[in-house]
Amino acid sequence: MKMQSIWNTIKEHTTFSSLKGNAHSDVVVIGGGITGLTTAELLIEKGFNVILLEGKSICGSNTSQSTGNLYIPVDKNFSEIKAKYDKKVVQHIIDARKSGLELIEANIKKYSIDCDYEKVPWHLYAATKDLEDKIDTEFAAMSELGLDVRRGPMDNVPYPVQSAVILDQQAQFHPLKYGLGLTRGIMEHCRIYENSPVIHIQEEKDFSIVLTPFGKITTKYIVHATHTPKGVMGVHTLLGPYREYGMAFKLKNNVHPKGIFWGYYDEKEHISTRHYTLEGESYMMVLGGAHKVGQDSSKEKFKFLENFARTYFEFDEIDFEWGGQHYRPADLLPYIGRTHHETTFAATGFSTDGLTWGTVAAKIICNEMTNVVTPFAKTFEYKRFTPLKSAKNFVKENINVFGQYLKDLPGYKDARSFEEVSINEGKIVEADGQKLAVHRDEANKLHVCSAVCTHLECIVKWNDAEKSWDCPCHGSRFGIDGEILEGPATQNLDSIVIEGHHVVLKESPWTSHPQS
Repeated sequence: MKMQSIWNTIKEHTTFSSLKGNAHSDVVVIGGGITGLTTAELLIEKGFNVILLEGKSICGSNTSQSTGNLYIPVDKNFSEIKAKYDKKVVQHIIDARKSGLELIEANIKKYSIDCDYEKVPWHLYAATKDLEDKIDTEFAAMSELGLDVRRGPMDNVPYPVQSAVILDQQAQFHPLKYGLGLTRGIMEHCRIYENSPVIHIQEEKDFSIVLTPFGKITTKYIVHATHTPKGVMGVHTLLGPYREYGMAFKLKNNVHPKGIFWGYYDEKEHISTRHYTLEGESYMMVLGGAHKVGQDSSKEKFKFLENFARTYFEFDEIDFEWGGQHYRPADLLPYIGRTHHETTFAATGFSTDGLTWGTVAAKIICNEMTNVVTPFAKTFEYKRFTPLKSAKNFVKENINVFGQYLKDLPGYKDARSFEEVSINEGKIVEADGQKLAVHRDEANKLHVCSAVCTHLECIVKWNDAEKSWDCPCHGSRFGIDGEILEGPATQNLDSIVIEGHHVVLKESPWTSHPQS
């Protein structure tokens, strides 16, 4: 079975060329997902000359690997937010998310986007009696905030529900169809380039230079709309990179209501489900199994989800499996706005709420660039300093990162020789004093590259389900030949050639910063 999301079955795709040569613009937006596209849209409306760069294909990364759920509630729940922040801040969160949902709905109408958009209820439930107090606490918090929530019951679901809170008039859509529809709406007014990863950024006082493998852009403003900013930034110490997984299968006899369903199964494992009709067939999506990037077995997470699915649903086989990445902020709120460079903007720390927060981020960044006051922008200020609210998670995440560096001291390896790497496996092998990331494919061919992440030199780990090399420190991910898949890294893993008994390192061709 091919590893892909249920959304990637559509036939429509984009065919924008790569950037070649020199170009000039007012703004370079880095990233072609929902955040980047919406930012480009709003800036174009303000009269900016915009270039949008996408490292692979438009909406081909986390936008097309999301759930397609749109809602006011947040990943950590309002009861946890209320414990850290006063009511004004929490109201800003609600206002911001409402504004994001309104913009998505307005864009669907404005550009006549056929993306299966519909209003549905959001549910949060406890599967066991000992977790019921979580639902009671959240119901009380949401009620106090003026949200029109109600208690269960939850009807027509096959899994156990002890207690539930429900918020009506939330929404779902097909995220890839929406993204492609938004692309069609702006493409006549925006220069869009695909397969144009950013490999270097040079920030000056009044302008910046953005380099891709075959092109260079001189620009006044830069927007990092890449889920986490490219390069080395202080914000990376405030983020926890996580992967989560999804699967979809064709239902046989089960009936499942429409809506967004979040379930507590124990203190650590949360599972979400949603129904979707694909080409007239009834499909169920099951999502969960979150873990820090590069620090757990993705195969085991898929097994966990499949076990849940087969316990409560009737189906023959799993049709789709995929993974998605998110970054958890230290103080529970995303970082959005101007960075420590006056003309550079970024948006990150969306946790699992990227579709809504990405749209909110576009509004905040556009307004900040044009000196328009956004009432709730200060709450999400990129440069904010919140030591008390961030302390626990900051320490937790950075001790974790430090632990990964300790594991990578000389001597750490998975195998002593290439022969120990079996078909479909990936292992760290040390040869000639170098850590090598070695994968043997189904045809028994070895793929060898440096195991040293090009972001901050942590040692990558093998992702056994998605067949990638993942950095456990800051979340960069690479393909079997070292090509960047996502994350803050801007350079591929160096290629390795074995000559006789010696290892010859070949630097990534991008490292030379062409045309700089």
